[in-house]
Amino acid sequence: NVNQWLYQCDNFFLIDNTPEDYCVKLAVVHMEGRALQWHTTIDKTTNCSNLPWLQYKKLVLERFGDVCDDPMADLMKLRQKKSVIEYYEEFDAIITRLNLSEEYLLSYFLGGLKKDIQMMVRMFQPTTVNKAFSLARLYEAANTSGSVSNEINKQQKGVLGHRPLSVDNSSSSSTGTNASRIKARSGKSLTPAYMDERRAKGLCYFCDDPYSPEHSLTHKKLQVHVLEIDDEDDQWETMANVNDRPTVGEPQISVNALTGVASFRTMRITGYYKKKPLHILIDSGSTHNFLDIQVAKKYGCKIEEREPLSVVVADGSKLTISCMVKGFTWSIQQTTFTSDMLLIPLGCCDLVDLLFSSLS
Repeated sequence: NVNQWLYQCDNFFLIDNTPEDYCVKLAVVHMEGRALQWHTTIDKTTNCSNLPWLQYKKLVLERFGDVCDDPMADLMKLRQKKSVIEYYEEFDAIITRLNLSEEYLLSYFLGGLKKDIQMMVRMFQPTTVNKAFSLARLYEAANTSGSVSNEINKQQKGVLGHRPLSVDNSSSSSTGTNASRIKARSGKSLTPAYMDERRAKGLCYFCDDPYSPEHSLTHKKLQVHVLEIDDEDDQWETMANVNDRPTVGEPQISVNALTGVASFRTMRITGYYKKKPLHILIDSGSTHNFLDIQVAKKYGCKIEEREPLSVVVADGSKLTISCMVKGFTWSIQQTTFTSDMLLIPLGCCDLVDLLFSSLS
């Protein structure tokens, strides 16, 4: 690596206080192979051994440097693909060839991190690359085991959720009863799209009544009664479908709310907080109201600490929330809305509201 070699030479000459007319001669002593052969050839025609060190460095870079070397372009294109440590090593190798301030380096480092890691690191507002690197490593270490567990659970649910229903044709005495019950079950098949629609409307999977824990238990009893005629594998299938419903009260936020990508469940509007504009995303895919933490600080909202709360993102990942704003009030066209807001880095908007649930 010619840049590293020249950097080491510069440091040695600085520490040793090497006179200018000895720098090239001393560097040649440490050359070998093609480098020594090149120096010998060029020294015969240009007497380069007597050149100033800076001028000689340019000749070395012209011969051995990368003709397409553009560290700034490499830095702008750099994105984390594997672990945080591997990303930092790539980042560090590039910035050694640049002369940028800590502020710019921090901005580029954060911008290249994976989205979930980047958002959590930004919550702590690091001021140096080293601090951001430490926070990113901690978050990655804390979530590695959890993400593996979630992936295993998803695979298990996928296997159980797609088992075909089988009918035992040998039971001729109860053919009519079995056929009618199987037909009833097939009429209530729970596809992912159907389950998403029912969740968004707050309705039960199996009927048109509003969902509640007691109502769910009633359906569980009914399912056990129907499954008495089926084999053990079908019981696992039905229980997997029932248990797939998210825990009651567990906060959820859609991927659209975090990325700002529009969908049929979202709508963008402009509201106001104390005559200050708010970019609001109406999102039926989220279960709670969320406010961008930077907006809360900017507008001087009263931020209160709360017990850490885990928020599920629709893609399966999780975020941790530890603060909120109670009784946040905003308005649009002389209509006022008030609700408690969980604080989270949003980026794409200022506030996420679920279908005007905070109408006062």
